[in-house]
Amino acid sequence: LYFILGNLILVPPGLLVFYLGTLFLGLSGAGLDIPFLAVILDTIIKLMVGAGEIIASMPFAVIRFDGFGVLHLLIYYSIMIPLVFFRNINWYRKLLWILTVLLGSTMVNILISM
Repeated sequence: LYFILGNLILVPPGLLVFYLGTLFLGLSGAGLDIPFLAVILDTIIKLMVGAGEIIASMPFAVIRFDGFGVLHLLIYYSIMIPLVFFRNINWYRKLLWILTVLLGSTMVNILISM
């Protein structure tokens, strides 16, 4: 549930950075330099980076991806090949089947990585 904490902390200043950055870019393009606006943007961005690092350092906040192994390749092919053969099934049944296989493959992946 760290994504909720991250969204609550990082999205509002991110929106502020977006609007202030757009304003800064427009004013700079018009020939008006506002150095204190650049300092404000820099400070907000540094605070956001610090907050993101704090959230990422919390236990189980970051999932490490080490690349695809043979097992992952087999799992993904086991998802894709039946989709080609089961084209006649209704789309909602197909979606349910895909979600079930993805959940199962995720559980297998978690058990293997322990």
